[in-house]
Amino acid sequence: MSYASISFADEYFSERYGADEWTEMSESNKTKLLKTSTMIIDQLNFAGDKADEDQELEFPRGTDTEVPRNIKRACCEISLALLSGSDPQYDYDALFDTASALDVGRVSRNPNDIHIMKIHGIPSIVAWGFLRPFLRDGQAITLSRVD
Repeated sequence: MSYASISFADEYFSERYGADEWTEMSESNKTKLLKTSTMIIDQLNFAGDKADEDQELEFPRGTDTEVPRNIKRACCEISLALLSGSDPQYDYDALFDTASALDVGRVSRNPNDIHIMKIHGIPSIVAWGFLRPFLRDGQAITLSRVD
């Protein structure tokens, strides 16, 4: 199960510059990429609740009955980034490498320079732009009184 169907992705990429790799790929690999992208998206902390608590994926949410178009677009963009060779694990590890010196063989790590998009495994800045409006505010805390 994925947020974007192959037909949605094909149409989306038909109008997007730099997506020629997508059109040359088999349907089987397109399906795998879209499912992988969906798994990456579903690791994020989204605002609100699922539309149905028993649904498999995080979207639709609230009173929505369909997956928002920008979530589908983000799924496509992540798929294209993965297809182009982006590796979220490598990107995450590289966040901590702030300096290296081959002559002394050391690597120092600075957690202050972490880019939030890469921490969450999103390999595309375009996808991140589509996803951000749906995310829960990480700075807010909700308290409720229990009787």
